[in-house]
Amino acid sequence: PAEAESKHDEPKGAERATLQFERSVGESIRAVQAGVVSQPGYDQIVLCTFSGNIVSFSTEALDEVEEGDKMQRSKAAVDADGKAEQMEQELARLQKQVDATRAKLEKAVRSSGGQVSSAGSGIGFRQLQVCARLSLTPGDACYTLSLEMPIAIHLAVLQSTIPFSLVDSERTDHSLVVSQIAGHSEDRAYPFELVCRCTEPSKRVQLRLRTIEGQYGEVRCTVVANVEPKVGQQV
Repeated sequence: PAEAESKHDEPKGAERATLQFERSVGESIRAVQAGVVSQPGYDQIVLCTFSGNIVSFSTEALDEVEEGDKMQRSKAAVDADGKAEQMEQELARLQKQVDATRAKLEKAVRSSGGQVSSAGSGIGFRQLQVCARLSLTPGDACYTLSLEMPIAIHLAVLQSTIPFSLVDSERTDHSLVVSQIAGHSEDRAYPFELVCRCTEPSKRVQLRLRTIEGQYGEVRCTVVANVEPKVGQQV
């Protein structure tokens, strides 16, 4: 989430930060800057997300009526209409690029019998790079696994050599459909599996996992992007 704080001088001269507003952007934040950016006289907080989205928070009162507008629209409405027109033109251009890239990818899949590699097809899969983070949460005695991609995630498959359980909490993403397979088989190197399918478009999946104390092993995860044909990466 993006949070903004301000500092006030206390009687003894110490500075104390107070929360002014907060907003969840749905993915991690990679860079943030503040200053006058697009509108002279108004400070803005500009941030860049993991997928490259640029989000701006302005101190300008956007609900005021735009001067000179015959339709008496607000500043926010005028700005939104202008951006919508620009986006329509940009989307039309990008759609042509997407169609050309999709045709190239489908051709590569057919020629390789369903197996695609960035080297063999000549297509760069930089978009499909996965940012994976696994951190220990001592207070809850569990691990937090965060998987993130610049594009929407279709599903994630977690495989382990040791048993584990999914920990439910208030932070659990309830848009996930989770199915867990637990069992031991000599024929499988990773007998314990957890499959998470996204029912809503999401670029990040977060899971809380708990293992049995004293046991150790290997864990691997495969993340499949929500594109056609389906392509994934293993982390």
